[in-house]
Amino acid sequence: MVELMIVAALVMALMFGALVTTGESFQVAESGDQRIQVSISARRALDRLLKDCRYAAALSVAGDAASGWTITIDAVNSLDPDTLIYTWDPQTEVLRISDGVRSPDTVLEGLAAFDLSTLVEDHGAGPVIARIRCDWSVRQEQGQLLPLAGTTWIRVNS
Repeated sequence: MVELMIVAALVMALMFGALVTTGESFQVAESGDQRIQVSISARRALDRLLKDCRYAAALSVAGDAASGWTITIDAVNSLDPDTLIYTWDPQTEVLRISDGVRSPDTVLEGLAAFDLSTLVEDHGAGPVIARIRCDWSVRQEQGQLLPLAGTTWIRVNS
């Protein structure tokens, strides 16, 4: 009987250790999953913005990194031409998209820094944006910043 109680106590101690270890492993995995999810959603948002700019019929950029950006895109190759308006506010760290009619939708939260540069060329009809570059720093839950960057040339559609 004493041997059985000793064995039961050892098994309980081992099971408790396994439970604690599993809980710690789960927290580590969950933390990694959150970082990956932030990285994937931020990369998709940046890719979508750059793709919208790449195929724009008209593109205008206003603002700066200190006060916020407004990127207005006239979409091309659409039966019902759309205007997309991306706005970023450094105080709220939120990137939003709107069509100018409905209320804006949130594209990405935690966008701590947004640097944007353009290359302007003159194609005879006046200056147009030929290239756009975005440098982002996305805030993760652990307080770290995820740097992302992307560049695209704007295709001239006639």
